[in-house]
Amino acid sequence: MKKIFALVLATSIIVTTQTTVYSAPENIGIGTHTYKIGNSYKTVNVVTVDLNSPDIVLEVVTANDKVSGSEDFISMINRKKPIAAINANFFDAYSSLEPYGSIIKDNEFTYMEGKNASLFIKDKNKVDMDYFKVEIDGYLDGKRQNEWNNTRQAMDFNLFKVWYVNNLPKDSTGVYIYTPARGISIRLEKGTAIEVIDNKITKIAKNPKEIMIPSNGYLIYYAPNAADDKYISDRFRIGRTVELSYKAIPALEDGKEKKEEKTASSTLSAKQTLLYGCVDRETKNYWDNAKNGMDFNLFNVWYINSKPIDSTGVYLYTPERGESLSVPEGKAIIISNKKVCKIELKTTSISIPKDGFVIYYGKDAANDDYINQRFDVGKTVDFYHKDTLVIDTDNIIKKAVADNSAALAEAITENMETLIIDIQKIEHMISAGPYLVKDGMIIADAAAQGFKEDKITVNRALRSAIGITKDNRLKLVTGGSLNMTELAQVMLDLGCVKAMNLDGGASSALYAKGKMITSPGRKLNTVLMIFDVKQ
Repeated sequence: MKKIFALVLATSIIVTTQTTVYSAPENIGIGTHTYKIGNSYKTVNVVTVDLNSPDIVLEVVTANDKVSGSEDFISMINRKKPIAAINANFFDAYSSLEPYGSIIKDNEFTYMEGKNASLFIKDKNKVDMDYFKVEIDGYLDGKRQNEWNNTRQAMDFNLFKVWYVNNLPKDSTGVYIYTPARGISIRLEKGTAIEVIDNKITKIAKNPKEIMIPSNGYLIYYAPNAADDKYISDRFRIGRTVELSYKAIPALEDGKEKKEEKTASSTLSAKQTLLYGCVDRETKNYWDNAKNGMDFNLFNVWYINSKPIDSTGVYLYTPERGESLSVPEGKAIIISNKKVCKIELKTTSISIPKDGFVIYYGKDAANDDYINQRFDVGKTVDFYHKDTLVIDTDNIIKKAVADNSAALAEAITENMETLIIDIQKIEHMISAGPYLVKDGMIIADAAAQGFKEDKITVNRALRSAIGITKDNRLKLVTGGSLNMTELAQVMLDLGCVKAMNLDGGASSALYAKGKMITSPGRKLNTVLMIFDVKQ
């Protein structure tokens, strides 16, 4: 059974009293919510939006319609003329004016980083909320896996990953995308920039200081320590087509952020150890006149007994790893007494024979044809020394296992489940946090969700929050002198089954139907706006 983390201050008793709702259009309600902490009564402002109405439309608006910068809240209201609005993402209000978290506007990421509690919108007014990170997979020339090139006797690399969208290039190990939303150009610090126009690579620039962002495309930027020249040249060549795919990965478990393992042992176990394998003791591929085609006998293994963190990797699992293991969906060749005894082209569970080993291909490592061209039940499988072509299976495996013994110290199971969120269909998204209420229960543990500053984890302050009720109403809330636990309780008392904190303090801002309910003390970067198309 999952544990729900509901943090309640021992000295605080929160009691709901009445909510006053003022006259307003049918789709928008304006009111207050009063609560008690100890002997003190306090009131929060509440704007209720009926998401069941087809006339309601939600949009994300950024300062001056740019990625970074700030703009007066009232200026943004006057520009867009919404019926209601609330401030959204955290941002660096004192220097760079860059947002934090992720933002989608008009079906495109204008900013992306990290793991966030996010509210997302599709079909104009269908709203949901969750805590996740977004990953970007890149594919070249339409290929969904790296492929062995028999002519070159080497891999053709067709895959890559991106970590950031439109962020300033502060992470020297990062991989970025820059779109026209960032501006007409971006200043960079060395590395490599790849220009993509109409989904084709048109330019590759080494060590750029400033580069133009194409108005009909984007840039892929590898910061100086993100990749070496070989990695770049193996993948990116002028004329290759590029496709980007976005996916949402769960990042919250039982109210706490899922922690990624970054221990010394996981680093050691993930190192590549290239082994050369052969089928039926043939140490070369050759043309078979009888079948009028190539006879493929060679393959490589890259990882030994390690956690399957690389979906393009080929792994060797031996009895030292245990009797069985769970893996992300992939392909497995089971070898007993040096002969193939079973081939599984789609599996998430592997049994390792005591007198053999398993070769596991990650989901992006090879297609079915590659496997079928090499392996068949009954064929022998061995490993050989590259320089001499001498088959020496037992000793090669023994040495590889010993050299990668650190891998045996870490848990192997990898949860690769993705959220049921079609990122491609999301029209708008804001991100902030912490995530306060999920499935009608309080999960407001700011520290466990990665927040470190006292102003979020401990202190009381002016807060902004947003929540969704069971009957599909959106609650926009501002209130003073609240900590996160109290704010979560307020959102729960308002009937929210999901709720999250937004930027607060001087950034707290709330407007509805011509009334400035909470005036911010500073200019803002990101605002969620609600429109009534019949008004």
